[in-house]
Amino acid sequence: MIMNVSEPRKKINKEENIQSGGDCVDCKLCVQVCPTGIDIRNGTQLECVNCTACIDACDMVMAKINRPLRLIGFKSETEIKDKTGFKISKKYMATALYWLF
Repeated sequence: MIMNVSEPRKKINKEENIQSGGDCVDCKLCVQVCPTGIDIRNGTQLECVNCTACIDACDMVMAKINRPLRLIGFKSETEIKDKTGFKISKKYMATALYWLF
């Protein structure tokens, strides 16, 4: 799991212009919901059990303040750099359909 928050973190107010600072609003909810107690904001960590609780918590906060979702997620370095999403290949789709039917 790679987090795309290399910019500085900063707390925000609802009335404040939220364009300044990085994407992370430093609410620490991702750390609070983590069953292993790690801080995902420091990057990928060995103790992560991939429960995705941090992803859900971050998306909930970002939705409330009208910011883009999926700040935390399973992304490759290329997806972060190019700002592209995951795409299912035709080969994968054909294999999945073959096994379904």
